[in-house]
Amino acid sequence: MSITNKSQLNKKDIEVLVQQNDPSISYTKPEETSTMSNYWSEFSQIYVNNLKQNFIICDNCKSILVYKSSTGSGCMQVLSRSCQSKKENFNPVSHQQKINHYYKSNGEKKIPKQVKNAMTSCYIEFVVQDGRAFRLGQDEGFISLAKQLFNAGRVMSSSSHIAVEELLPDPTTVSRYIDRMHAHQRKQLIKICQSMDSYCIVVDFWSESYTDNTLMYNMNIFAFFRKGISYCGLLLNHVNTKYQLETYLLGCHPYGMENKRAPTVRAYIDEILNDFGLKLDKDKFVMTDNEPLMKCIFSLNCTRIGCSSHYVNKQLQHAFTSTEIDKEPVNCELAQNMFNDTKHIVATVRHTRFSGAYEILIVFNEVFNELANILDSRLLLTYATIDKNLLDDICEFLSTFDTAFEILSDSKRSTLHRVLPLKQLLINKCCINGDELEGLKQVND
Repeated sequence: MSITNKSQLNKKDIEVLVQQNDPSISYTKPEETSTMSNYWSEFSQIYVNNLKQNFIICDNCKSILVYKSSTGSGCMQVLSRSCQSKKENFNPVSHQQKINHYYKSNGEKKIPKQVKNAMTSCYIEFVVQDGRAFRLGQDEGFISLAKQLFNAGRVMSSSSHIAVEELLPDPTTVSRYIDRMHAHQRKQLIKICQSMDSYCIVVDFWSESYTDNTLMYNMNIFAFFRKGISYCGLLLNHVNTKYQLETYLLGCHPYGMENKRAPTVRAYIDEILNDFGLKLDKDKFVMTDNEPLMKCIFSLNCTRIGCSSHYVNKQLQHAFTSTEIDKEPVNCELAQNMFNDTKHIVATVRHTRFSGAYEILIVFNEVFNELANILDSRLLLTYATIDKNLLDDICEFLSTFDTAFEILSDSKRSTLHRVLPLKQLLINKCCINGDELEGLKQVND
């Protein structure tokens, strides 16, 4: 078999074709994207018989490098420095690459304390003045922006007198580029979806009461209520050939159909999936909550999987907020009273799934002893009724559930194999011990 008849060549074969200037080999620049590395201006992707190879070539020195999208542009960066150094000061005798060009030093790079303190102060002012989250500096998008600003500062001379405001884009420009980026990313996502043989769709519906000012009248209870917009969220999970979990957000769509009956909702979801080249059948999986409507929607032409986190979350919600389930009384009066008293003292309760209540109880428990000095007389009466020992036990009890939620919510690794071990862990946690407080025994029971 000749070299050019192979679909994927090794580096030695590529070098032979380059030296022979073989007509089957070609070099192409990749399509420009917002996340594309700047080093691609100095390199080209190698194709043989119009088949993409896992190699790139330097436009200057014609060196051939192994390249895969998963490995990043590190190899290009190293060779680019080498080429630049050779251009500026080429001396075959004295020129020799240092080991740091190929391997990062293990020694820690010390940042001057003055610079570090200035950055910290500036970041704190940014968070306070613009009302941003404390952890914003850890987000990938913010770090990418900071790196780009840092690189721009290194490239431009200090004598250029360019204000930082001139570097930042106008809001109108951002708006236009977001639309372009969305269109480009959507096309890429459609191509990825069309190449999948198996996947799992995660479906979730919710309503937001603050999105609509329309007052509706309910004839059954003779009262007005505020109608909110319903949303449909679709997430795609796929395990690639390397057994790595890939997660793609297909969208968060306002639901504007005439009703919420199962056939109507199913047709609505199928239409969205069809836009991405996806179609449900008996070999495709759908993960939803365990509500009756969801069970009915996905009873045909797919395999529905109930969400374990939702099931456990509902059990906790019933234990702390419900008086009866299926006409059976819920005997958790002590724990429910403590939880209601805590919510009464806390000024703002986050509107989220019940597992978010664990965060409220944890923070409340941490500052419990300090609250007596700041609460007014009205709230002090409620504060005095809370059993601190029961609060400690409830927080310790819920910590195991919170850990289970975090494990099951992992978006980078498959968690199906962890469901049964975690289920047994939670069952063991709910076993009643003789020395437990009565309030905790009621919850466990």
